[in-house]
Amino acid sequence: MHSPIILQSGIRTRSPLHAKPAAARVLVVDDDPSISHLLATLLAREGFSVEALTESPDALARLAAAPALFDALVTDHDMPRMCGSELIDRARAAGFRGKVILHSGSLSDEDSAENIRRADAALEKPLGMKSLVPTLRTLLAMDARACA
Repeated sequence: MHSPIILQSGIRTRSPLHAKPAAARVLVVDDDPSISHLLATLLAREGFSVEALTESPDALARLAAAPALFDALVTDHDMPRMCGSELIDRARAAGFRGKVILHSGSLSDEDSAENIRRADAALEKPLGMKSLVPTLRTLLAMDARACA
């Protein structure tokens, strides 16, 4: 049985059969539909339950409506209507307590320090693609150990 990954762009893909029922829930936000789809597919193949959106205000509404629904947020930084840092700040203010990975192709050293204070990790594209899954697993494991 497959569980769907729903993308705001209307593209639907399916997670693999081996996905665990209690998989960590991840919200992916990137204004580029192809990147959003790629990240969602990559995470779903690794067993995560993924929802992907292309509009940061929609992501904020989703997180504000149900702050505990997602275990993690993976967001791009450079987006037109609301940048990733603002999304993180506003999601936290709305009660979201999950792990956050800021993913961008334009994080300068100065920006990185400020953004890492907002996020639990900051990854640069395209190298971040290779480290996204291990970073997410590490962050979620740290959170699980803290709760144990």
